[in-house]
Amino acid sequence: EKQQNLLQLFVNAPQQNYNQQQQQLGNSFDLYNVSNFNNDYAVKQFQYAYKQGLLPRGQVFNYNNPNHLQQAIQLFDVFYFAKDYNTFYQAACWARDRVNEGQFVYALSVAIVKRQDTQGVVLPPQSEVYPQLYINTRAIQQAQYYKQQGQKQVYVQSNNTNNYAYYQQQQQQQQQQQQNQQPFQNQEQYQNYQNYEQQYQNQYDYEGRVAYFTEDVNLNQQYAYQQIYYPAWFNSQKYGQKTQYQNGEAFYYYLQQVLARYNLERYANNLPTVQPFQFYQNIQPGYNPQLQYHNGYNVPARPNNIDYKNANAFYYQQLQNLDRRFADAVDSRQVKNVNGGKQALNSDNGVEILGNLVQANEYSANNFYYAAYNGLYGYFDVFRKLVGSIVEPYYQYQSAPGAVETNSAALRDPVFYQFIARVVYYFQAFKNQLTPYKQEQLEYPGVQVQSVNVDKLVTYLDEAEVELY
Repeated sequence: EKQQNLLQLFVNAPQQNYNQQQQQLGNSFDLYNVSNFNNDYAVKQFQYAYKQGLLPRGQVFNYNNPNHLQQAIQLFDVFYFAKDYNTFYQAACWARDRVNEGQFVYALSVAIVKRQDTQGVVLPPQSEVYPQLYINTRAIQQAQYYKQQGQKQVYVQSNNTNNYAYYQQQQQQQQQQQQNQQPFQNQEQYQNYQNYEQQYQNQYDYEGRVAYFTEDVNLNQQYAYQQIYYPAWFNSQKYGQKTQYQNGEAFYYYLQQVLARYNLERYANNLPTVQPFQFYQNIQPGYNPQLQYHNGYNVPARPNNIDYKNANAFYYQQLQNLDRRFADAVDSRQVKNVNGGKQALNSDNGVEILGNLVQANEYSANNFYYAAYNGLYGYFDVFRKLVGSIVEPYYQYQSAPGAVETNSAALRDPVFYQFIARVVYYFQAFKNQLTPYKQEQLEYPGVQVQSVNVDKLVTYLDEAEVELY
């Protein structure tokens, strides 16, 4: 029952909730009854923010906007500190139609993951909550067209790799569908198939050769889930949870594995290893995500070879400062802590400490020095904010956040991997300073390898299916 009720709250989140039972629960909920919560102060912070005015519904929730994120955290506090499950569920029903849908989905998702009484509840696929951030606008427009024609179930194919031969095949299938397929009764289901081939409309679009990987639905969902399950702002002491260890190592390991797989796909397509991001070179390549936010705003396209002079000067200076401090920590093998002292980096703690600094999580040695916005955003986040807003750095024309600034689409942008390469380079530079392992540290006396067998490696492209509501 919990699973069903909570999933219902995610259905068509940008629209008003049509579930009458949840509407009634929300209308009867008293936000200002502090006896419903285990932390009066945290809830009063949200009450004050709610009176002052939150991000309106229909606007894009930007994780890298400090005001947006702070409001989402305050909403999470309301959910998390609810005294029992029933209160939590009622609070969620109340918030469903009263707060920004992006903040609601994010705060509710993190609350479900972190609350003890919702353990075992499975979050809905992000691609079904916000399909517009995973499926290109052309496919969604086609699905809307078929719906207007009265069809109840259609299959729309999406291809983002500029594959000329596949486009011809796609058009033929669509023509056949228009001629032959009849509407189905009692079911509305729109499905998307992403197929990728090896011939390209533009032979100079080298990055497009690995689009089958970077634009993979499950890959991008996995990164979005990383931000939900391991939010950098989460404080174990504040929320009464056990201290987590190896957070920094896990963060580095994830980046290193994504980069390794990305480079492997590049090798397979005759592309060189991705080069680390450079401050004094124009941003190459450009990227057009062909995505749209739920409110109709397009995810901005970034032109090729864009100059950093176009960037927001404040963000640019912030990123350079954090980069220099991180590089100094690697070179000196020590970091500055909040008390002004220094903490040495060694083979036991070095990767963990550096990973915490980059992520700017609760275990960071000094978020006031190695992070921005009073420790809310780390080195990695500031980069995303800089590049994500570079098309319109001073927000004169109300452009939406760029792909690299969006958790659901960051891995689609080639420049994101360039910055991952820069971060991984610093970690490897630190490791290269360490004393090599001795033979006795690596060997296992008495153990002999008799044989090694490897299963047959098979490379293939599969289809991803996404339901559009």
